[in-house]
Amino acid sequence: MNITFLGTGSGNPTQRRASSSVALKDPRKNNWFLIDCGDGAFTRLMQAPELTGFKLNKLDGICITHVHGDHLFGLAAFLMGMRDINRSRPLTLIGPRELQAYVNFHFPDPDYFPYAIQCIDASSLQGSPLRIGHYDIDTTPMSHRVATHAYRFKKTLPYLPVLPDKLSKRGIPTMYWGMIARPENKALTVNDVEGQKFTLQCDDYRDAGLTTPRIVVCGDNDDPACLTPFLDHPIDLLVHEATYEKSRANPESIQKWQHCTAHSIAAFVENNSISKLIMTHFSAAYKNTEQHLTEAQSVCTKPVYAAEDKMAFLLKYSHQEKAFMLLDNYQDPALKTKHKDHDFHA
Repeated sequence: MNITFLGTGSGNPTQRRASSSVALKDPRKNNWFLIDCGDGAFTRLMQAPELTGFKLNKLDGICITHVHGDHLFGLAAFLMGMRDINRSRPLTLIGPRELQAYVNFHFPDPDYFPYAIQCIDASSLQGSPLRIGHYDIDTTPMSHRVATHAYRFKKTLPYLPVLPDKLSKRGIPTMYWGMIARPENKALTVNDVEGQKFTLQCDDYRDAGLTTPRIVVCGDNDDPACLTPFLDHPIDLLVHEATYEKSRANPESIQKWQHCTAHSIAAFVENNSISKLIMTHFSAAYKNTEQHLTEAQSVCTKPVYAAEDKMAFLLKYSHQEKAFMLLDNYQDPALKTKHKDHDFHA
């Protein structure tokens, strides 16, 4: 999974940081999801040559964590951009129940878009994942001044990798390997190369070490413990706000605005089954994130990163490590080296 940050700022965007927006993209199929659409996120796609691989026709869904402007006000630009290219694929919008009213207010004509928009209440996905493409998406509520949800993305595999050496040693013809790879098949009756019929258990010939990644993306949240419902399975990557440095944060501001510090979210990651953390949503009061990283790494021995606008990561399974590895400064091979106006729309 490719994780690219279109905006890493908070309520007051700056030249360096647009408001919150994160894109999750399948490097093989180039389909992608957008989590939050802060002001300036669409402009990032237009202006940055390195982001031209994000095609609007390949956008499978937009997930809005909550209806504060720095997470929402760029949505209209994306909807208009898809209208401009005559997109015909339906679009799924997931967010608070107020999201439907927001779209209806700005676009009251039901025939304005050439594509259908389906709005889904994020709260309906608590414990009931929605499958879009090859991903199951569910939610859990966070703690903020308005209704807010975190999103968990779990990639589903249409097939499970088989163990070719073991299959060959047992004398199982390749004509059966595809059926063995399909997750819905538990046992199969086959003929080996000598014509002997027998029943095999498919799991015995699959790569049990390969798991599907789970990525959690949060909006605003001042209580990391709200993530507990997502800890029923290990989290391979958590994207979470770290608006403040603990050393410079005013406790009254934290309580009033209900945001998190780098120290508090990193401590939570250290003490739970979360493999990696990427911090985002930094206050405009900070010129850099060096202190955020210092504070986080002082309490967390796991990999911790501070995101920047247009920074890309790749979450990739390592057979050697039997775990998902996170590569930073990732260059997506689907992205073009030369930028042409609107070629990201194709």
